[in-house]
Amino acid sequence: MSNRFFLDYFFILPLVDLLWWVFIILIYFFKHRRLKFYQYVFSIRNYYLAVAPLLISLLVVSIMYHSLKPLFFFSLFAVAGVFGESIFSFWWDCLFDKRFWVYGVKPIFHSYSSLLNFVPWGAGGMLYLAILEVLGMKFLNPLYHVSFFSDKPFYVIFSLGFISILIFTFVFAYLARRRKKWGFEFRKVNIANYLTFCLPITIPLLTLSIFSAIDYFYLTVFFGFIAFIFEYLFGKFLVFFISKKFWYYTYFTFDRKHSTVLIILPAAAGGFLFWTVYLLAEKL
Repeated sequence: MSNRFFLDYFFILPLVDLLWWVFIILIYFFKHRRLKFYQYVFSIRNYYLAVAPLLISLLVVSIMYHSLKPLFFFSLFAVAGVFGESIFSFWWDCLFDKRFWVYGVKPIFHSYSSLLNFVPWGAGGMLYLAILEVLGMKFLNPLYHVSFFSDKPFYVIFSLGFISILIFTFVFAYLARRRKKWGFEFRKVNIANYLTFCLPITIPLLTLSIFSAIDYFYLTVFFGFIAFIFEYLFGKFLVFFISKKFWYYTYFTFDRKHSTVLIILPAAAGGFLFWTVYLLAEKL
């Protein structure tokens, strides 16, 4: 990791947010002759006004670095995020009775995602890469050194493990079927079948942590919890600013289905997805 603009993006963002909020308050005042600080009427225009600081900060960083790379990676992350969450949600939908999440505003792919998610996912990818920049891990400390693992890029091991265990998960779920409509669905969510569902994520990450570098375990924790917090705050911000809940979760939820602790591990896997996208794009 050497592109510091990922980190600078989040240094600039709070200031841009504050200035943009003041700008919106003043525009509203001149138009309606009264002050209004939050809970504006929802519209697609107001949504993009709400997320505009994510794009303004991106432009500022691009100008600072005299480079189109921030714009390129932001766009790449935006597409990867929407397709990644759609694939994850489809995978969950195949194995469980209810959706993991449901989008209610401009939904796409059977409400697995939303047309309005490209900008937030672009910023989400920048967040994951900023975490990597802050941590500055060297990935040189395996618990048990095995050259096969240490000599390969992490995404090769992760991808091979993910695909292999994903196939195993579907086979296992099918053999343990308890329903007639979809024979390979679990009846409900509990610790056992949730962990079974997560095997394609946990086994590759544990393998990397043990045989390649224990840093991968620490990174999984940071990715998962930081993304969990930021997603929660972003959703609350949308409710605060434009009075609209864009999604809801269905299992083990809190704050009126606004979030769930079950998202932490998938959010960590998302970090490795964006890191993989970044590394592959750097090779082009």
